[in-house]
Amino acid sequence: MNKGRSADRRSGGDRRNLSERRESMERRSGLDRRDTASHAGNSGRSYVPRSHSDRRTGQDRRSRAGLSFAAERRSGRDRRAWAERRDNEAVVGPLATQILSQKGGLLVDLVSGFYDANMDWKQWPQVLTKLANAVDAKNCAIAFHDYDSGTGRLEHFSNISARYVRSYEEQYADLDAWLRREERFQAPGVVLTSQQIVPDDELVETDFYRDWLAPQGLMHHLFGVLDRRGSAVTYLVFGRSEDAGPFDENEITLLRLVLPKMRRGSRAGQAFRKAQDVQRIAMDALDAMPMGVVMLSGRGTVIGANETARKIIDAGEALTIAEGGLWVDWGWRKMRFRDLVVRLTAKREGSRVEAVPAFSVPRSSGQKPLSMLLMPVGEWDESEVEDKPVAIVFVGDPDRPMEMDPAQICQLYGLSRAEGRVVALLASGQRLDMVAENLGVTYDTVRKHLKQVFSKTGTDRQAELVRLLVTGPAGLRL
Repeated sequence: MNKGRSADRRSGGDRRNLSERRESMERRSGLDRRDTASHAGNSGRSYVPRSHSDRRTGQDRRSRAGLSFAAERRSGRDRRAWAERRDNEAVVGPLATQILSQKGGLLVDLVSGFYDANMDWKQWPQVLTKLANAVDAKNCAIAFHDYDSGTGRLEHFSNISARYVRSYEEQYADLDAWLRREERFQAPGVVLTSQQIVPDDELVETDFYRDWLAPQGLMHHLFGVLDRRGSAVTYLVFGRSEDAGPFDENEITLLRLVLPKMRRGSRAGQAFRKAQDVQRIAMDALDAMPMGVVMLSGRGTVIGANETARKIIDAGEALTIAEGGLWVDWGWRKMRFRDLVVRLTAKREGSRVEAVPAFSVPRSSGQKPLSMLLMPVGEWDESEVEDKPVAIVFVGDPDRPMEMDPAQICQLYGLSRAEGRVVALLASGQRLDMVAENLGVTYDTVRKHLKQVFSKTGTDRQAELVRLLVTGPAGLRL
């Protein structure tokens, strides 16, 4: 054998058997004809792995599933199980399809109720009761927990005694055995049973169970994470007794189906309440202003007015409300503000009218005329909704006294109480002799106080002092 091979090598002949020669040729050519034993699905035929040749040609011949998975990893898409997925991924599967076909109307009712309750908190007890009934729970709550401070509370709830709500916030939020597993409440959209967080045999050994859950007859719970921001989590929780048994797959899937919509409803409610808060604060700020402010729609209806404007309108002079809109009365004729608004917001020859109407309106009582300025705040046409604000009327009443708080003036400008009283009366339009009479002091005393005020405020004339006051926050009615 050895002699034969030596002779073959000397003669240049290759006496290896056919399979040996073929294997050597394939290795040199880059072709791999390994056995199919490790490649299922090729049933007795030789299999040619393509990874080496494909890498040389730049072609990617991985399976469609492999390609899809790689693309999803590059794009950041998450294909994990539903319990860890975000709410923008649909719940799929035969059970979800079955629940949708059987309880589609109920799910729509639950979601719409959740949206309504986020807009009007008075509806929460009724909505949470429906949610609890849908998953056969004894009670239901929307709860909040802050891990940094260790505080928590049940913000909205159904069928939970007020004393347990209070004791949870005061004592048991920090002892909540489930909330202590913070890692399970990280991702919004997660649905978990209490057993997935803490086994029942561990739960019953805690003070939280003995002192807070057991007295209420509660054992099994179901959680749905609505929101997570920093260290704070907001979640939906359902509870029921030990005899009722753990929540089953039907109830878990139902919550998974509605939770994404509820999360969107919660966000919409937050945006709505924020807008309401901004509107309330804006109206409070307008009420503090010494001039009148009226917001008008394109049809001239009053959308909102501050306290000063309401008093002027209620007086029935110059400004009146009739036929659903605001009117201005010049004595010899009346004009609807709607006509002024239409004229102001009209477009002539392709360009908007730039002039802002400002006018003075006399009053029949003989008081000084009201000064008004109409300012546009948006475009408007007949197809717009009626309550859209398009103009603001600013109203000045020179006969309405400036009511300044002496204590506030003292804080702003570092004045004594006596000096603050003098300044407040001067700002209301009184002369020095009138101030002295009202305060029961001599004229010289008032002048002495005024000289000290000039020094402290950096002014040297009475007119300059009054201008400082009326242009600053001292003129606000807080």
